[in-house]
Amino acid sequence: MKLSSNKLWGLAFVFSGCIFEYNPYEIRLEPALQNLNSKAIEKIKATPAKDTLTIALVADTQRFYNELERIVKSANQQQYDFMLVAGDITEYGLEQEYRWINQILEKLKQPYICVIGNHDFQGDGSHVFKKLFGPLNDSFEYGHFNFILHDTNS
Repeated sequence: MKLSSNKLWGLAFVFSGCIFEYNPYEIRLEPALQNLNSKAIEKIKATPAKDTLTIALVADTQRFYNELERIVKSANQQQYDFMLVAGDITEYGLEQEYRWINQILEKLKQPYICVIGNHDFQGDGSHVFKKLFGPLNDSFEYGHFNFILHDTNS
């Protein structure tokens, strides 16, 4: 069977959507990768509250994937209640950057919560953040502790 050039172009167009991203700012997060902060908060609240909490704190993880891998390995050898990632998770706010960081952070033995930073806000980054982690501003209580997750971007 011989295909005309129009049919070949049509096939190329149909299959190109399977190979390439349409737009780097498109948000396609499956349900398992949505509202991660609220899922982490549920895990935190599911453990009995103590008088003293130990929180692992990390920030500015953008582009430092190897270093973050080492931090996760080290954190998994430590005793802590949860990790707080204090912004600048990504460099450009792209969904793929968020995915790369999440692939590393999901290896933590304890839950992690993220707060948006100015780099995460770029482009459609705030929309990706909201879909992936939840509201830009949130709060929760754990034992006699109150936590406020606040977007300080202006």
